[in-house]
Amino acid sequence: MRINKDRFDLFVLIIIALFFIAGVVYSIYLGNTVRYADEQEYIAIAKNLVELQKYTINGETPTAYRPPGYPFLLSFLFLFSNSLVLPRIANFIALCLCMLIIYRILKEISSKEAGLVGVLSFLFYPALFYTAGTLYPQTIATFLFFLVISFFVRPEKIKISVATLLGVCFGLLVLFVPSFIFMLAMILVWF
Repeated sequence: MRINKDRFDLFVLIIIALFFIAGVVYSIYLGNTVRYADEQEYIAIAKNLVELQKYTINGETPTAYRPPGYPFLLSFLFLFSNSLVLPRIANFIALCLCMLIIYRILKEISSKEAGLVGVLSFLFYPALFYTAGTLYPQTIATFLFFLVISFFVRPEKIKISVATLLGVCFGLLVLFVPSFIFMLAMILVWF
């Protein structure tokens, strides 16, 4: 089946939209179930941020056990709903944005067909879908990392405003998953 070049982008967007719909259905199916102790700790910190304005797991003792990025995002989402469905949907939004970024990067450095293969690779690696259904910071962190990388593949020079935005994104990335600080040195050497 040959796809008209004008409709190629639309085809990719339809795939991503269907993936997102599946993610929303999966999020609703999971509801408020929590499968892992780490998830429970992120939720506890986020709820204590909303209710007590304290960064604590047990409600009394301050903690530095978990990095602050994801609990702060969860606490913001808990202002709108106490349900765990909304944070899961936020993870799936981030995963779909990752798909869009990968498509754009591969389309820019290779071809639309390569971009399609990149998008389809998300479909054939179910661990990504499963992880987006958990309350872990990895999906959001991956989005932030892909966002940073997407600006480095552009042929034009990076403006100061974009560099500032990249710094903010990378700072947020480190607040979500601190081990990304080691990537900063690699990116600076590459840049």
